[in-house]
Amino acid sequence: MIVIGQPMSIVVTIISKELRELAAARGTILLGVVVATFFSFVLSGSGSVVAAFFAPLLTGMGVAYYGCSQVFLREKTDFVIETLLCSPVTLRDLWLGKTLGVTLFANAFALSVATLTLLAGGDTEYPLLSAVLFLAAVVPLAIACLVGARGYAQLLLGMRESHAVSLGLLMLLILILRVLNQSAQALLVPSNLGTLALGLAVVLVGLALCARLLSPERIVTSL
Repeated sequence: MIVIGQPMSIVVTIISKELRELAAARGTILLGVVVATFFSFVLSGSGSVVAAFFAPLLTGMGVAYYGCSQVFLREKTDFVIETLLCSPVTLRDLWLGKTLGVTLFANAFALSVATLTLLAGGDTEYPLLSAVLFLAAVVPLAIACLVGARGYAQLLLGMRESHAVSLGLLMLLILILRVLNQSAQALLVPSNLGTLALGLAVVLVGLALCARLLSPERIVTSL
């Protein structure tokens, strides 16, 4: 019998809380539905395998970018974070739980788009192994990296600095997607997808290590 330790149970509780709140937010759900519908049908209409692969990624990133503001920034502007800082929850557990919560929420929309794209794609052939690696590893890891980085900045920095970092992350994301689009055919090779997933995992581990730098004093002074 496996017993979940106290830190893990706290993280699971935070994940459940964030998922409930995101699911209850009509704006977030509406955004997810609109983005999912747009990318699944517009991109799949081209019949391109590359477009079909990028539709879930773009959807997940879009929902995740918006979701960060709901679970990180809003709690800060509403001073809810002050209450959380007085609880036994560590900042690392708080960051991890919120990051995973938004990631799971956004990834659900990404998988929905993958399903819709497959149904609307007509005669487009999808490499099975590449699709599995992309949807099971690359997409959730990419979403987690975006959420983790933006959430970290929103917790640590003030409002102006946080918005500047968020804008920088958005521009960096657009640049990365442009580069990936130019070499998309080569990227969809299973070995290259595995390398990309490994790189994203390393970035995520680095963000988790950086979460140790979070402190209640820094968060309170940045309110």
